[in-house]
Amino acid sequence: MAEKKLEKQHVTEIEQIRTKFAENNTEIALATKEIYAMQQRTQQLEAYQEQLLQQFQTLQSQETDLVNKLKEHYGEGQIDLEKGIFISES
Repeated sequence: MAEKKLEKQHVTEIEQIRTKFAENNTEIALATKEIYAMQQRTQQLEAYQEQLLQQFQTLQSQETDLVNKLKEHYGEGQIDLEKGIFISES
């Protein structure tokens, strides 16, 4: 098997390509880590959103119960919270 010395220019080109591959692999790893972190944060935000939506449904139910309770007590009408009064429709 015969050996032939590489020209300096070709050695330099090979080294440059290797360096660029290494830099590219590092950037791929960083991007992958960032995507993973964003996915984790998204999951956390979605879980928090679900809690808030459940609270919203509970509040809606409580509001409906209160409205029905007030209708039974005062009848149909409107409430003026600033004055603390009930205004009957009839």
